[in-house]
Amino acid sequence: AMFSLVLYPYVYLLARAAPPGVRHKPFADRQCFSCHESQFSQKLRGEIAETCQHCHKSIFEPRPFRHAPAEAGYCLGCHNPHESLENGLLAQSARRTCAECHEESQVLRTPAHKSIGQEACHTCHDPHGGQNRFFLKEGVPLRPPNLASADPS
Repeated sequence: AMFSLVLYPYVYLLARAAPPGVRHKPFADRQCFSCHESQFSQKLRGEIAETCQHCHKSIFEPRPFRHAPAEAGYCLGCHNPHESLENGLLAQSARRTCAECHEESQVLRTPAHKSIGQEACHTCHDPHGGQNRFFLKEGVPLRPPNLASADPS
């Protein structure tokens, strides 16, 4: 309990004086109890996914295909819970986040990825899941126009 009392002022100062970036709204508003048992507790109100689902319902909606970390409720595998310099509270850049599990050299061998340059994966893919096995966002063709007539093998 003493640890929480000592930590609380530090967290309060972080919420007020952190460098520019993205802050989780409850953290920025010092509404720690939105996710934690109290302002003074490090203990979450429930399991991580259950806690996140209270506000981020759309991410947890049923989809025909789910990305394994999202399905498992492994939110902190990709996201920082309080703040980040990256959009979406990612722990690191989107491409680096994906490359933690997906070998970039193999991804770039895929014909559809030949000309992506430094584009972030989430430009075309929803990292939480989707309507097809590649998690392509709505409007992104299964086969890019430059490959539409190419041999699929």
